[in-house]
Amino acid sequence: MDWKLKKIIWGAIMVLFFACGSSLKLVEINSINHPYKFSQEIIKNLETSTESWKYQSAAWEYSYIGKYEEMLKVWDKEKNIKPKINQELLDSFTQKYKRKNAVDFITSQSDSFKILIINEAHHQPLHRVFTTELLKNLYKKGYRYLGLETLLESDTEINNRKYPRYSSGTYSIEPQFGNLIRKAIEIGFVLFAYEADGNGSKREIGQARNIERQIKKDSTAKYLIYCGFAHAAEGEYKSWGKSMAGRLHEFTGINPLTINQTEFTERSEDSLANPIFQKLLLKEASVFIDEQGNSLKYSEHPEWFDIMVFHPKTITKSNRPSWIFRNNRKSVKIELNEVELDRPFLTMAFKEKEDFRNAVPFDVVEAGESEKYIFLALEKGKYNLIFQNQDKKALMSKIEVK
Repeated sequence: MDWKLKKIIWGAIMVLFFACGSSLKLVEINSINHPYKFSQEIIKNLETSTESWKYQSAAWEYSYIGKYEEMLKVWDKEKNIKPKINQELLDSFTQKYKRKNAVDFITSQSDSFKILIINEAHHQPLHRVFTTELLKNLYKKGYRYLGLETLLESDTEINNRKYPRYSSGTYSIEPQFGNLIRKAIEIGFVLFAYEADGNGSKREIGQARNIERQIKKDSTAKYLIYCGFAHAAEGEYKSWGKSMAGRLHEFTGINPLTINQTEFTERSEDSLANPIFQKLLLKEASVFIDEQGNSLKYSEHPEWFDIMVFHPKTITKSNRPSWIFRNNRKSVKIELNEVELDRPFLTMAFKEKEDFRNAVPFDVVEAGESEKYIFLALEKGKYNLIFQNQDKKALMSKIEVK
C-alpha cells in the first residue's frame, strides 16, 4: 500500500479514536472545586427558596451545565409577560424591511464608530457565541479593547494568562462566555473591567466613568463594550434614567453604536416571544433594514438602540443547540459506559495547557441516569476531561480533537 494512503488511513483512525471518545484512559484524581450545581440541586433550590430572583438564578445555573431547554423554561417562569403587539408594524413588516446578515451589517456599520456596545441576556449562551463571531471583523476595523461587565478588577493577569478562571467574574463561568474571552485575547483584544458599585443611576454612572477612564488611556483605539440588557440603551430608562451607554455618550461626547440582541431571541414558548420574531423563519442571525438602510427600531423609544439583532430559533444537533458548534467547534462524542461514577456527573473539558483546577471549562455537560454518551463542542486541540459527581468522586482522561 502506498505510504501516503497509509498516512491518510491512519490519520482517519486517529480522528475517530480521539474525537469520538471511543476509548477513555481514566485515572482517579482529587475532586476539583467548581461553581456548578447539578440539576437536582437547582430543582431543590427552586422548591425551597423564597428569593424573588430564584428563577433568574436557576436559569443561569442551567445554562452553565448545558441544560438549554430547562434554562428557557425556568427563565420564563419569572419573565412570563407577553410582549406588546404593534399591529401596524406587524402587518407591514415584510414590506418595509429587508433582511441582512447580522455579522456583515454590524461590521459595515462599525467602521464609522469609535465605541460599539452590544448587550446580552445573562442566561443566554447564544448571545456570547454570536458576539464571538464579530470579534475578528471588529479587530480588522480597529477595535482593540474589550470591556466586560462581568470581569472583576482583581483578575489583573487575564490578558497574560489568556483564559478566565472561576474567580474572573460571575457570568464568565459559563463556558461560552469563557470561550468568548479566550478568542478575544487570541485575536489581540485587551480586556478590561468596568463594573461599578451600587444600583440604579449610581451604577450606570460608575460604569460609564470607568469606561471613560480606559478610553483616556488610549484615545486612538476603538472600544467594544459587552454588557447586559438595558445597560446598552441610549435613551432614558424608567429604572435609572440614562443607562451606561447614554452616560458614556454624555461624558465623552462620543456617540456609540448600540446593538440589542435580547429582544428578538427565542423563549420557551412562541407565545412569549416578540410577535415579529414569531412570524419569521430565520436560518442565521439577521438585521432588518428599511429603504434608508437603517435597522428596525422596535421600542417605545426608538433612540434606545441603533441595531436590533434577530436570532433564529434553535435547532438541535447531537443533542445540543446547533449554534454551540459554530466558531469552528466540532461535535465530539464521549462514550460514558467506561465512566464508573454514580450518576449524575458533570463532564468538563479543559484546554490541556490551562489549569483545570481553576480554569473555566471549554465545555460542560451534565450526564443523568439514562445517557450512554454525550456530545461536547470542542475546537481542535488537546483536552483534559474531568468527570465528577455530586459525591465529589472524580476521574480524568485526555483526548485530542483533530
